[in-house]
Amino acid sequence: ISDACKRIFREYSALGVTGFVDCGIFGAFEQRAVQQIADLEAQGELRQRICGCVMAEDPESAKTAVERLRALHARHHSDMYNIHTLKIVNDGTVESRSCALRGPYPDGRVVEPMLQGEALARVCLEAAAEGFHLHIHAIGDRAVHETLMAARAVREAGYFDTRIINAHTHLTAREDIPLFARYNVLANTSGIWHYDAPENRDILGDERYDRQFQLRSILSHGTRMTLGSDFPADEMGREPLKGIQMGVTRQIYSDPGAPILAPAAERLTVEQCLEAYTINAAYGMHMEDRTGSIEVGKYADLVVLEKDLNEVPVHHMMNTRVLLTMLGGKPTYVNEAFRF
Repeated sequence: ISDACKRIFREYSALGVTGFVDCGIFGAFEQRAVQQIADLEAQGELRQRICGCVMAEDPESAKTAVERLRALHARHHSDMYNIHTLKIVNDGTVESRSCALRGPYPDGRVVEPMLQGEALARVCLEAAAEGFHLHIHAIGDRAVHETLMAARAVREAGYFDTRIINAHTHLTAREDIPLFARYNVLANTSGIWHYDAPENRDILGDERYDRQFQLRSILSHGTRMTLGSDFPADEMGREPLKGIQMGVTRQIYSDPGAPILAPAAERLTVEQCLEAYTINAAYGMHMEDRTGSIEVGKYADLVVLEKDLNEVPVHHMMNTRVLLTMLGGKPTYVNEAFRF
C-alpha cells in the first residue's frame, strides 16, 4: 500500500493536485490504510493535504460511524492529514439502477436511500455536534432531497460551520435546486460525467435524462460547487483539466463533435470550474483560511499552467501542461519544460 500511495501521490502532483478529500475507505481496509497514510506523513512523503472520511456504507456501519470518526480524528488532525468528515453512501449509481429516484424507474423498480428522514438527520446531527463535517453520496433526486432535508435539520439546530457536501449531484428535483444555497450545501460533481451517454436514457427515462447535472442552475442561487473524481472506482477523470473541459463543454473529451449533454444551458464556465477546484474545495475541507487561493498568510499550495485556461480553446483544455506544483512553497512536481 505504501509504495502504491507514493506512486499515486506523485501522479497527482504531476496533474496539479495539492489536496483532496479521501471519501472513505471500506471497513475491512480502514485501519491499515489510515496507518499507511499516517506513516507517510511522519516520513514527510505526503505530496497532498488529505482530509479523511469515515464511511457509513450500510445501516449497521452507520451506527458506529461517528464513534469511529471520533477515535481516528483524535489521532489524525494535522493540516497534512485530517480525518474530520462522516461519509454516508446513501444510494448507488445510475448505471446499476441503484440510485434513489423520486419515482419508479421505467421498469417499475423503486430504490430508496439507505438512510432517510429522522434516521439520516440523527446521524448527521450527531456528527455535527462533535464538530465533524458531512459528505453524503446522493446521485438520485430522492437521495439528494434527503441530503437537503438533513442539512435543514443541521442548520436549524445551529450548526452553521458544519460543511455539508452532496457528492455527485447527478439528478436534482427542480424545487430542490434553491435549497443548496438556503442550507449551505456544497454541490459536488465530477465534470468527466457531464457527457451524453444514450444508454442511460432507457435507465432513467426521457424526462430525467434531459435534466442531468443541473449545476449551473444550482450555482445561480449562490451556492458553492466542488469538482472531483471518483477515482479509483472510476478510472477516468482524476485529471482536473479533463474535468474542467468536460464541465464546460458537456461533451466526451475525445470527440469535439460529440453530442452535448442536455440541457446545454447547464454548461459551466471556466471560472466556476477553477473556483470549484480551488477556493471552494478548500472551503469544503474547512481550510479556506489556509489554502485555496494565493494570499498573504496562506500556505503556498499552487499550480502553474503553461497557459491561461480562459485563452485555451475549450476542446484543448485537457492538453494544457502542468509546469509546476507546489505544496507549502516547496515543489512537488516540476515539468522538464519549466525553469525557475
